[in-house]
Amino acid sequence: MTDMGIRRGWMLPALAGLLTLALAGCDREQGAGETAAAADAAPAADPARTPPPADDGVRATTFAELVPGIDYQLVDPAPPASPGEGPIAVAEAFSYACGHCAKFEPMLEEWVAKLPPDVAFEAVPMPFNEVWTEFARAHYAAIDLGLAARTHAALFQALHAQGVRIDSPDSLAQWFSETGGGDAGAFRTAMLSPGTDARIEGARARAQRWGVDSTPTLVIDERFKVLGFAEAEGGFARTLAVADLLLAEVRRSRAPSA
Repeated sequence: MTDMGIRRGWMLPALAGLLTLALAGCDREQGAGETAAAADAAPAADPARTPPPADDGVRATTFAELVPGIDYQLVDPAPPASPGEGPIAVAEAFSYACGHCAKFEPMLEEWVAKLPPDVAFEAVPMPFNEVWTEFARAHYAAIDLGLAARTHAALFQALHAQGVRIDSPDSLAQWFSETGGGDAGAFRTAMLSPGTDARIEGARARAQRWGVDSTPTLVIDERFKVLGFAEAEGGFARTLAVADLLLAEVRRSRAPSA
């Protein structure tokens, strides 16, 4: 048995079946009960958020017009006040197994490419369950081996558009090596490295600190959360419009007083 099998195989007795469930929804609690069709139709609902009117769309043009609890949520407890130094942190809580994240990815990629130099973007994989944890390990391994630029968007396409079956750690390593280049054995080693273990625990701690229960979720400056919206609420275009207004507010709050 390979080292991969010794250390990880016992956790994944039915990875293919779990992957099917994970693809059906992107909510920590409701993923297994949501149909694939429903997952394709709209982001997972947040029961704590009061839904806006169906025609609300993307109407706010200033931070003051945004409604807490509807347009965004505050991270609680809030982190210490930003010193105004360094770039503004933007993180996407995501999973390759999430169909909503796959639909969001092309829009997000275009948005990130246009971010100004004072913003630092990071994609943070959510290890909500065994399947999502293995994809998170693959994400960090791809970064360490310099493959992520070639594999990040491609894996969403393979899983959600092309129907490629990736149902074990070995098949993950094989797919990444074939798509991104490199050696499958080296990729498996990177997935299981102590550094990857630490980053998985770090992602888990960040999810808890942010209060993330569904994906995709954008976290702005460690203090604002922006969830996905249903199409009737403006969809992912609204998510990014709200994120832009929150970024502007963070810049305003960091600006030296006149």
